[in-house]
Amino acid sequence: MTSRKMLLAESADLIDVKVNLVKDRLWVHEINKHRLSEGEFHTLFNKLKNHPIKFFENCRMSEPTFYIILEAIRSEIEKQDTNFRKAIPVEERLFLTLR
Repeated sequence: MTSRKMLLAESADLIDVKVNLVKDRLWVHEINKHRLSEGEFHTLFNKLKNHPIKFFENCRMSEPTFYIILEAIRSEIEKQDTNFRKAIPVEERLFLTLR
């Protein structure tokens, strides 16, 4: 086989690999599809708010301190919703960062 034919064959193989990679991409992974109902923040955070000691153990701060910090950094970490997906709320972003 000539070198030109070998290069064309290799290029075709690379294109096939790239096409398969694009097909396998997911917009939202299956694990995260039920995050709003089954995710750590949505199941744990509201329960912790009713138990100040557990809230402190999980966040290493009291609930009032959490909200003071949240308001101080809200504008820095807040994202906008798009037509494609909803942004992660600032409370969730901060809580999961502290965890």
